[in-house]
Amino acid sequence: MVLSRSIAPEDCCIDSRGYFFYELPLYLRGGRDGDVSANRFSIPCSDEWTSVLVNGWMNYVPPDARLPDQGWKIHVSTVPSQAAQVLARVADVCLRRGLPFKHLPDMAAVVRSNAKYADRGGSGKFITIYPRQEDVELESLLVELEDQLASFVGPYILSDIRWRDSPVFLRYGGFRSRTAVIDGESVAVIRDDESRDVPDHRVPYFMPPSRSKIPEFLRDIVDSRVGGVSLITGHDFPYEVISAMHFANSGGVYLARHRDAPDTNVVLKEGRPHVAVDPATGNDAADRLLVEYNALVALRSVPGIVDAQRTFQAGGHRFVQIDFVDGNTLYDWVARNFPYPTTASVDDYVCEALSIANQVSEAVREAHRRGYALVDVQPRNIFVDYDPELPNASLRVTLIDLELAHSIFNDTGSPPPARFIGTPGFVSGIDDEFSAQQRDGYAVVRSIVHMFHPVTPLSSVSDTLWDGQKKYIRDVFGTQSVEAIERIDAIFGSPLQRSVARARAAAVRSAWLPSCSNSKEVRADLVTGILRSRTASRDDCVYPGSPAMYGTALGLASVGHGAAGVMLMLNRQAPCVRQRRVFVAELDQFQALYQSSEDFSLLTGRTGMACALWELGAPRESVSALVSGCAGAARRSGRYGLADGAGGIAAAVASICQSGGDSSIASEIAELADTLTAGPAVERALNGSPGLFDGMAGLAVGLLLLSLCPGVDAAALRSSGRTLVDAAVDTLVEAPDGSLHVRSRGALYPYLGSGSAGVGVAVAVMHQLTGEPLTADHVHVLHRVRRACHVRSCLYPGLLKGMSGLLVAERMFTELLGPPRTAMNPLELLAPFLFHSPSGLLSSGDGGRRLAVDYAHGAAGLLPALADSSHLLDWLPVANPHRLLSPRTSQPITIN
Repeated sequence: MVLSRSIAPEDCCIDSRGYFFYELPLYLRGGRDGDVSANRFSIPCSDEWTSVLVNGWMNYVPPDARLPDQGWKIHVSTVPSQAAQVLARVADVCLRRGLPFKHLPDMAAVVRSNAKYADRGGSGKFITIYPRQEDVELESLLVELEDQLASFVGPYILSDIRWRDSPVFLRYGGFRSRTAVIDGESVAVIRDDESRDVPDHRVPYFMPPSRSKIPEFLRDIVDSRVGGVSLITGHDFPYEVISAMHFANSGGVYLARHRDAPDTNVVLKEGRPHVAVDPATGNDAADRLLVEYNALVALRSVPGIVDAQRTFQAGGHRFVQIDFVDGNTLYDWVARNFPYPTTASVDDYVCEALSIANQVSEAVREAHRRGYALVDVQPRNIFVDYDPELPNASLRVTLIDLELAHSIFNDTGSPPPARFIGTPGFVSGIDDEFSAQQRDGYAVVRSIVHMFHPVTPLSSVSDTLWDGQKKYIRDVFGTQSVEAIERIDAIFGSPLQRSVARARAAAVRSAWLPSCSNSKEVRADLVTGILRSRTASRDDCVYPGSPAMYGTALGLASVGHGAAGVMLMLNRQAPCVRQRRVFVAELDQFQALYQSSEDFSLLTGRTGMACALWELGAPRESVSALVSGCAGAARRSGRYGLADGAGGIAAAVASICQSGGDSSIASEIAELADTLTAGPAVERALNGSPGLFDGMAGLAVGLLLLSLCPGVDAAALRSSGRTLVDAAVDTLVEAPDGSLHVRSRGALYPYLGSGSAGVGVAVAVMHQLTGEPLTADHVHVLHRVRRACHVRSCLYPGLLKGMSGLLVAERMFTELLGPPRTAMNPLELLAPFLFHSPSGLLSSGDGGRRLAVDYAHGAAGLLPALADSSHLLDWLPVANPHRLLSPRTSQPITIN
């Protein structure tokens, strides 16, 4: 089962074998025996109707249905307690009228759709109806639905207009999926009045169609929605809203000023009714905001906990005014202040981190003395600021977001029920055995550990991670830091130590200790673990990857997140003719799916699969068929990096050509080269991201590799490649230690995929391929990018946004610049992410919550980082990359 949307770690669950892999929950699956949820909604309908689960929706289509391409679609919202009744009534109307419709398949899907952090553009949509577009029939349908659902409630669907006071909503949009490239981006489209393709906006606010498409009976409703003022900007609202600080499906958080106190900034928290409903209690977001207000009132004047001033309702929404807290979350404070560079001093950081630890611990203990458990203590709910009124502008800590707080004085002496709520990495694996105070204590201690080893939520995989963290923290930050953590853990009843002791007997355990100094053995163990991890009970050669493997039609087999990338990396570590034949046979089952796909990208599409099949020895004809049409795809693409853009397409085709590709792809290469140099690709890429896998550095590498092919204008390709490399370098931002990074969303990134390491690799590839000497400026840039790669820790281990990518980049820099003053130890740097599992040795994946073996984020991507290979591009997922670059024979370049 695959979905045409982004899949995040929080969308997944532990796999059915309990091996701690990512797996889709039942409500998002379909099409396989056994994938049936016990709580799935059931609708009796005629055998003449077609019913099928597609992309997480149960679809019902009458015989001979003729859907228009676009029109007014109807959405019905609900709350979990009423979902079955609402579906029965709406289905009866649709079946009787012969209207196609779809609904979320089970209660879990309903809860997730309305969850706090659900997509605001699609949240609330329980049932979608595709009505006939005659005005009279559309209006009569709305009236009947209103009558049938008069006693039911549901959350407001932000993208739609509401039909009177019912849980029935409408939006004009596409009935059939159509895409087109607009302004360089592939987007969902509908046709305007002149039959031109225009974006079909999927946004959390109403976008009206042209006036001619609005029936007369809907015009007043549309006008009032478009022309009316919003709830928080109306004249009757007692606050002036300055800005939105945060949006969630459950409601916004706003920086505001009360109209009676215009000089004082406050924070307004909003709770939307019928959203984020807790099935156990029936409380929605508005109810929980009132719970938070009551808790804050009870804890008023507790040092380190934010104060609430008042609560009120407006437009049916609950609001709470809390004091404005300056500063940054602890998560951001760590990201900005952690001494990542190996040359950085740690003394000042340790002093401040221990001050924060003591303040957080004392605030939570005082809350317990007042009779409240805070429940969701974690770095994003802790604010840190330098208080000018304290001696030496000392740090001040404030805890926020107490919507889950509850009284602890109603315990009966037995352990409280399991919470099932909390932030991954800050909830113990034996949470149900702890008191409310111990649960808070575990979260406090894990928040403190995060300051000294920021790899959370890696402890979600196994609490035995602490055994290695303890040694790491002692070695880097000193004994006093470990003693402080253990002292605070003991204050709360040792929840961390108890969790670690229990986790040592579990099937999945940290492999950090005892350490192994032989990277060859670790590599061999990883290969074994990867091979054994394959889900043998299924026929789609699934290697358990990161969540993105479920996000595209080709994800399970793709190079980036699926089987093809795993097979490429395995083949390069342990080449075996017999194994290659097995791999080709397993990938062959996807041939028809790939050849019918319009996705030509390297990590998720046809050219990536072509590279894998070519290197593994598949027949030439199948590879040529996959490549056919790639020039047109590159021309249409609005993306330019190696991952899913024109750069990846160019690199893939060039690698096949350079490793013996036949003449059947020569015309494709010539057209591709002309397209990328004569068309707008380079100019558009210059206005985008600088990264290797997501931007201009990736297109540069693709063009430079393409210049190696016969029958192309090599000079033009190399000239464009140089232009892109120089532009990518110019975007780099200097950190306080002099290292260079890519700035994105306010943060600095050194990573291979979208950070400065990838830009540095593009500089190195340009030098290697052209044979031209590096300029002094480029040498200086590489030294400063190299400095960014030399870090003590990363959040993830993978190639694209983790430690492995920094390691393979450093290998290329060593080839050009000579050995660094202090060498990076791959095994030491990757050890925190390694775990023993029933499959063998594996690593964590994207999101850090589960194990994964994929190329982009999992164990397969660690293999080239641990290898002793002299082939500088063995990590690149194109065909036979060792034939593209040869190790330099000249002396490394150095600068003073």
